[in-house]
Amino acid sequence: MEDLINHRGIVERVDGNLVSVKIVQHSACSSCKVASMCSSAESKEKIVDVMASNASEFKKGEEVMVYAGLSTGRTAVIIAFVIPLIIMVVWLVVAMKVLGLSELSAIGSDLMVLGVYYVLLGLNRKKLNRRFMFYIAKT
Repeated sequence: MEDLINHRGIVERVDGNLVSVKIVQHSACSSCKVASMCSSAESKEKIVDVMASNASEFKKGEEVMVYAGLSTGRTAVIIAFVIPLIIMVVWLVVAMKVLGLSELSAIGSDLMVLGVYYVLLGLNRKKLNRRFMFYIAKT
């Protein structure tokens, strides 16, 4: 069975088959006893939209568990960090060695190419939403 990434959350909204769940994402050290006095301990609230055929079973304010497959997390890391790093390194080499741009021009064009990558990701948001499936269960 595939390992799961799970988070506890609170149902924020139910709209048809869509359940919006607020999860609090904690850093690894936020559970430390002195985390309140440490500047590196942080937490962030995020809203996760989950398509559920049984959405009518969930009510606003209810505590739930949101699940995603471990492969979903790996894919997200690859798309958000690994591919952009590869694009930046390859384009920097191409811009300097093949196109003969100066270092400053190559870096500037590198940032523009990276911007195009993220715009393309944004334009393909619906396709990505189908790939990254989340599941919901009552606690």
